[in-house]
Order: sequence, then C-alpha cells, then structure tokens
Amino acid sequence: MKSSRLAAFRLAALAAIAIAAAPAAAQDLAGKTITIVVPYSPGAVSDPLARLIAPKLAELLDAKVIIENRTGGNTNIGMQHVAKSPPDGRTLLFAGTPIAVNVAIYKDKLPFDPLKDFAPISLVTTSYSVLVTNPSLKAGNVKELVALLKDRPGQFTYASAGSGNMTHLIMEFFKQKSGTDVMHVPYRGAGPALNDVLAGHAAMMVISTGPVEGHIKAGRLRAIAVTGDKRLLLLPDVPTFAEQGLPMPETDYGTIFGMLAPAGTPPATIATLHKALTTVLTEPDMQLRIKSMGFEPSPTTPDQYFEIIRSQIDKWTPLIERAGITLN
Repeated sequence: MKSSRLAAFRLAALAAIAIAAAPAAAQDLAGKTITIVVPYSPGAVSDPLARLIAPKLAELLDAKVIIENRTGGNTNIGMQHVAKSPPDGRTLLFAGTPIAVNVAIYKDKLPFDPLKDFAPISLVTTSYSVLVTNPSLKAGNVKELVALLKDRPGQFTYASAGSGNMTHLIMEFFKQKSGTDVMHVPYRGAGPALNDVLAGHAAMMVISTGPVEGHIKAGRLRAIAVTGDKRLLLLPDVPTFAEQGLPMPETDYGTIFGMLAPAGTPPATIATLHKALTTVLTEPDMQLRIKSMGFEPSPTTPDQYFEIIRSQIDKWTPLIERAGITLN
C-alpha cells in the first residue's frame, strides 16, 4: 500500500512539474520549425490528415510546422529517423498501425523499440477499411466474391500499399478465413495501388474509406464489405464481413494514427504538444473535416496512447505469426 501511494505521489509530482513548466516549453517551441514526419507517400491515407492538422498546430504553438514524407521499409525508415532525432519536440512522428504490427513482421530486425524509443503525445484518429473491387468483377457481396475466387484460384490479384501494410495484412486474413487464393501485388503506396484497381489492372484491394467513397458512389468501384464490428459512417449501406457470414475479428481493432516524439523529450514539451494537438482534435469544425475523410478523432492522454500501442502489439503479434506473415 505504501509503495502504491508513493508511486501515485511521484506521478502527481511529475504532472505538477510538467504543468508548471509548460509555458517554458511553449516558449521554447515558439518561432521554431517543427517537422512532422509522415512515413507514408504524399497523398497516402494519413498524409492529407497530417496536412490538415499541421496549420492549426502551427497557429497554437506559434511555430512553423512542416510535413516531411519519409517513406520506405513499411514505415520503418520514417519511424527510425524520428527515434534517432534530438528529443527537443521539433521532430515528431505521425505513426500508423505499423508501429505495433511491425514488431511481429520484422521481429529482431526492427531498428527501434516502439515502447522505449518514443514519447507518445496522443492518439489522433481511428478508422476502418473497405474491400473494394473493380466493377468488372462479377461479384456483389462476400459470398459471391468467395465463390468466384474459389472457382478460379490464383487467377485474380489484389493490390496493396506495400508488403506488411494494413492493406496487405487484412487481405491475407480474408484469404485465410475464406480459403481463397488471390495473388498479392504490392505497390509503393495506396495511391498507385488504388489507381490500378480503378484501371482494372488489379481486381481488388482493402483501403480506408476516405479515398474511395467518391469512386464507390460514382460506380467506379464496388464496395464488398467493411472491417470492424459495425457499419461505417461514410458507407452506411455496406455490410460488415461478419454480417455476411465471414467474421474477421482480426480486423476489428481498426487502423490507428497517432503522434509521438523521440524518447527523452521533456515532459513539459510533451504537455505543450499534447495540449495543442487535443485542442485541434476537439474543435467542432476540425472534427467534421476529419470525419468527412473517413476518420474518427480520438484524442487521448500520452499514457493512454502508450497503452494502446502496447495493447495492439499484444493483439497483432500472435495473429501475424499464425498467418505466417514476415518480412524478417
């Protein structure tokens, strides 16, 4: 009991120090250039989201905030760059779910420790995905698609934003659950992959709803099913996989995006960044704009975001190992 009280006292003391020092941290960032590293290609799913948030952060922090796309290694290159950057609050990471899933995919070759080499600021958004096909594919739902793929094994391809990406993992779970054989064609980003599905060069792909909502409504793509345990706000008429008799609990965790700094960043600086970010994410107009992109604003405390990453590592690792997905 004494140790728990002592721990609570220490946490409270640290919080008080951070709050007291927050103005100094804000002053340290004012007039400086803050770089948000997006480990995805320009125009990819999270890139427009980061670019939407950046100007608001700049205004609140009285700083210049720029976006830098550092792609490669299934986001590892960008993440490693931030992990090795000075812990001064001026180089931040806009991380996706790979910060958790890459632990299992790369194992001992992962060039950083997601739980030790970063200081979480806040979760930013959560989102789910939709399986879309080129309209030339004669299937309108999961049952028809599975029947078609089983009738012609290995004759169709699916596009992904890269090996190990969520657009790859979800399709591999689909193949496992449905007992189908579809050839994987990885691309350098979701944009080129989507373009080839639209052109009919690839038959299908899994992707976040924002970039494809317009194509679905215009008939350029056919929506087969959405991930998650309930229908999505942007595509209310599209049933989930579970509703169509193919439950995929592996995909119910969703895709997350959050912001982190290098480990060792002063608590006061984290507090300043957290306050600015959560202010942006709770503005009504910003919430509407984020939701229109297919994301759900989901601000958290730094500790909550850390626990989310830890939880996702614990959840994804056995699933990925069972599926035999590795880039090690």
